[in-house]
Amino acid sequence: MNFVAKGYSDEIPAATNSTKEGREKNRRVELFFIPLEDLGVSNPK
Repeated sequence: MNFVAKGYSDEIPAATNSTKEGREKNRRVELFFIPLEDLGVSNPK
């Protein structure tokens, strides 16, 4: 299993960064699990 980390708080904020509350909402972690079959991997090792 491989993991990739990417920060998006500046590029894709969940809220405005001009307020304290908005900056708090942008401090987040989102995990997405994509089945290997959806990536075209037919026989994972």
